Amino acid sequence: MNEKVEIKPLSPELLPDFLSFFDTRAFCDNPEWGECYCRCFKTVGVAAWKAATGPANRRDAEREIRLGAMRGYMAYVDGVMRGWCAADGKLSYPMLSDFEGILGPEDEKTAAIVCILVEAEFRGKGLGRKLVEVALAGEGLRGFDFMEAYPRVSSHRLSDAEAYPGPMELYLGMGFEPIRTVGDRSVLRKSLKD
Repeated sequence: MNEKVEIKPLSPELLPDFLSFFDTRAFCDNPEWGECYCRCFKTVGVAAWKAATGPANRRDAEREIRLGAMRGYMAYVDGVMRGWCAADGKLSYPMLSDFEGILGPEDEKTAAIVCILVEAEFRGKGLGRKLVEVALAGEGLRGFDFMEAYPRVSSHRLSDAEAYPGPMELYLGMGFEPIRTVGDRSVLRKSLKD
């Protein structure tokens, strides 16, 4: 990739970029998911998520970003946001409690990546890896001891939409280790103290 790539932590000042990305480009090839605004794992329970609407998700994301209560990393290519990685303390994602076996004794010391989303034409160019690299460093500086990720496992090739937690190969290639399988997800962990 010859373009200039920058990874920035989400901040209230970058809210317009976040909203523009999710409003127009994030789901061009998967429009039925276009109203998430990365709210799924911030929701308490599957029923509440299914009842959530696009306008409500957008409003809630905007409010949380303004308050500094939503965290993640934004990938910019030549000054335009083209990718997103949702990464924060594991306990800040209430939906994880719906997956029996994902919560554990070290959760207070653990950050989690729950979504990596790269605009279709920029996939396969290393943006996801750069997002994870910066998320590892950023969450380590915030004092977390571990980072977890929950890629989906399947006997068939996952579509880009189905692989929203990030591909298994990406994490394994960056030193994450499998610690257990929960349903159709592998729980991967990496120490941030190395």
